[in-house]
Amino acid sequence: MESNEQVEAREALEAVALERAETGRRYVVPSGYDEWLGLAVALLVFGIALSNTVDGWRGTLAIVGGALVAAAIMGAQVARFKRLNGMWVSGLIAGKTRAVTAVAFLAEAVGIVAAVVAARADLLWLALAISLATGVVFAWVSRAWSRRYVAELGA
Repeated sequence: MESNEQVEAREALEAVALERAETGRRYVVPSGYDEWLGLAVALLVFGIALSNTVDGWRGTLAIVGGALVAAAIMGAQVARFKRLNGMWVSGLIAGKTRAVTAVAFLAEAVGIVAAVVAARADLLWLALAISLATGVVFAWVSRAWSRRYVAELGA
């Protein structure tokens, strides 16, 4: 025979599982969300690449400008997401989404290194192409993250 504490604990766990599933069913990604995040990453990558090719205030302006515009875009997207869902979900949460988050960070790091190498070789067109490709990969990974998150919630 189960004690009252065991019954209450089981009921509490069942309530949490039901709430997680309901959160997954209500989860909505704003239109263009992943694409805007990809653009922000592309701008950041290109700003870093440019900052490694020009000296002085222009290099500083490239990296600071890229970072500020990327932060503004990302902040706007987080605000849109929060308005739509009533919450924001960090990509750094525990669970199966961590592997997708690691892929996103790795893709961004590889994109930064490749764009900097291209820019330092005076191939700015290639640095721009790499930056844009990094943004596309990031947008795709962001979309994959949301799908995995909803599946993990049990929706």
